[in-house]
Amino acid sequence: MAVDLLAPQDLATDEAPYPAPPWRLRGEAVIVPVPVRTAAARALVPDGLELVSAAGRTAGGVLLARYGDGATLGYDELIVFAGAVRAGGRRGMWVSHIYVDLPASVAGGRRIWGLPKELAEFGWRPRAVSVHGLLEARISRAPVKAPVPLRPSTFGRRDGRFVWTGTKGTLRAAPSLVRLSVPGDSPFKALGLDGTWPAVAGDRLDLPFPAAIPV
Repeated sequence: MAVDLLAPQDLATDEAPYPAPPWRLRGEAVIVPVPVRTAAARALVPDGLELVSAAGRTAGGVLLARYGDGATLGYDELIVFAGAVRAGGRRGMWVSHIYVDLPASVAGGRRIWGLPKELAEFGWRPRAVSVHGLLEARISRAPVKAPVPLRPSTFGRRDGRFVWTGTKGTLRAAPSLVRLSVPGDSPFKALGLDGTWPAVAGDRLDLPFPAAIPV
């Protein structure tokens, strides 16, 4: 799909032009919720956001996605959620780490949504996804898929101020078990994501992502 690229005059020399929002995310995805220890999450959640937790845990996890046909941009993505937070009357997930394999996505993610996107190398196989030096996921999924509604909301930080993005979409997914392995030198090792977790995995992801709202 052809897109109009937004190339602001103040783009840094190492930034790639990127599309204006909203972006349409279409493709396949694996969503792995993980209960994260409150102390580990708090170390990655900045002051100004209230960590939402119970019994010493908060809702964290990872999302692995591959965007392709019909998407605004085609790229692979790993999102690490350190925990659930709230601020300014809004709730959402704090994205502590996020990796993609396309420079335009790095620039747009940082500028539009205040997300700390970095480049990484991805490898996709029928039952596994690897992100070089960061994480490996082995996936066992049920054969039957059904539409799953998605209502994600995330916080980022742009120009020293928190921003929030909420949207809704769908994923044709099946119940799955995902074995996550995180190397010892991965920057999010302390979140305790290693292990086998219930998850959902599927295709036909359709998720519009609007511009972020200042909190």
